[in-house]
Amino acid sequence: MLLRLFTIMLIVATSITSIAQNKDYITIGAGYNLLSFKGDLNQNQKYNALNSFRGGYNFFFEKRFVGLIGLSGNAMFGKVSQYENSSVLRLYFQSKVSEFDFRVSLYSDNKFLLGPETLFTPFISAGIGYLKFDPYGDLADKNNDTYYYWADGSLMNQAETEENELTASEISRDYEYETQLTDPTEDYLRSAMAIPLTLGINCKLTDHLNMRVSGTYLYTNSDWIDNTSEDSKNDKIISTNFSLTYTIGGKEDQSSYFGDTNFNELIDEDNDQDGVKDVIDMCQQTPKGVIVDELGCPIDTDQDGVPDFMDKEENTSDTSHVNKDGVTITDEDFLQKFMQRDSTGIATTILKVHHISKLKEMKEFDRRIDKHNRSGMHIAVPKEFLFADFDNDGIIHSDEAISCLDKFLDGELNITIKQLCDMIDFFFEQ
Repeated sequence: MLLRLFTIMLIVATSITSIAQNKDYITIGAGYNLLSFKGDLNQNQKYNALNSFRGGYNFFFEKRFVGLIGLSGNAMFGKVSQYENSSVLRLYFQSKVSEFDFRVSLYSDNKFLLGPETLFTPFISAGIGYLKFDPYGDLADKNNDTYYYWADGSLMNQAETEENELTASEISRDYEYETQLTDPTEDYLRSAMAIPLTLGINCKLTDHLNMRVSGTYLYTNSDWIDNTSEDSKNDKIISTNFSLTYTIGGKEDQSSYFGDTNFNELIDEDNDQDGVKDVIDMCQQTPKGVIVDELGCPIDTDQDGVPDFMDKEENTSDTSHVNKDGVTITDEDFLQKFMQRDSTGIATTILKVHHISKLKEMKEFDRRIDKHNRSGMHIAVPKEFLFADFDNDGIIHSDEAISCLDKFLDGELNITIKQLCDMIDFFFEQ
C-alpha cells in the first residue's frame, strides 16, 4: 500500500516536471527532531510512544518544480528509547538511529490551491529510505553492578533471594546505556528499509528564509529496533521536526521583465483603429476608414485577392487572374508581359522545337521515347498536356510537339503561352 502510494507520487512528479515552465529552485534546510518510539516494549501502557522523547537533528535539500512538486534528499540522526515496566525484569533500551531517504512532496502554494505569496503552506510527502540502528541497554550502574528489581520496587545489586536479603545493597540507575543488546535466538540485521510519511506546514519568514514544522511517521520493515520481537508488528518511529530552510535562487520574478506594463491595456489595444483588437487582428496597419471583417482584414467582395478599397474592377470572375489593382489579366496581356519579361526564354523554346524538326535523328528521338514506354520508365502525360497527344496513345512524339507549336502560332490552338512552354518542357523530359 505504502510502496504503491510512493510509486504513484513519483510518476505524478515525473509527469509534471516534464512540462515545467517556471524556474526550478533548490532549498536547503536543517532542524531539530523530537523522536519517540513505538515497538514491543511496554505495549500495554497508554500513549507509550509519547513517553520517551529523545532528541535528534536532520539535514535535507530539495528541488522544487512548477511550484507543486518537491524532490528531496533527507538525513536524520538521533536516538530512540523505551522501557518495559510491566514485569519484575524491567528493560530500558536506547538506540542511536541514522536514517537516509528520498521523498516526493506535494505543496499547496501552486496557484491552484494557494497563491505563491501565501505565508503558510501545508504540504505532504512520502518516500523510501534506509535506517541504521544499534540497541543498547542500561543493565548496570557506574560500578558495573547489575541491576536487580525486587518485588518491593527497590533496585538492588543482588538477586532477590533469602540468602541475599542481608548482604544486598540498594543502588541507583546511572542512565548510561552501556551494554549492547542481542537476542540469544536471532542474529538480526541492525538496519532496515524505512518509509517516511510526512504532514507539515511551511512558514515564510523572508523571500529566501522559511521555518518548517512537520510530523513524520517512519514505518520500518524491522521488529528488532528495541531488541525485542513479540508479535508480527514492525517497529515505528514518530518524529516531530522544527527546521529552518533557505531557498537558493528563489522563484523567477517574471514581472521584472515587463516593469509597469499594464497587460489589460495591451489586450484591449487597437493600433489601426479598425475596431478589431490587436491580439486577434490578422491584418495590422489597416488604413483608417477601411471596412474590415471580424479578423481585421479589409473586405474583398469578389474574392480576387485585392481588397475593395484597392480594387479597380468590381465583381471580378473567381476564375480570373488579376493584377495588383484587381483588374483581370487576359491571355493577350499575359502573352505580352511574358514576352517582355522572358522573350529570350520563349524564343529558345521555339528554336528547340524547330531544331528537332530539322534533325535527321528525329525518328531516333521518338524511338527512345517508345523504348522508355515499353520498359515502364515513360512518364504518363499529365491531364493538362493531353491537348498535344493527337493520336491518344499516351505519348507526345516530336511531330505532335511541332504540330502544337504550329497550331498555336496560327491561332488554331486555344491555349496560353505558359501551357505551351510547360508542354514543351515535358516533351523533353519523356
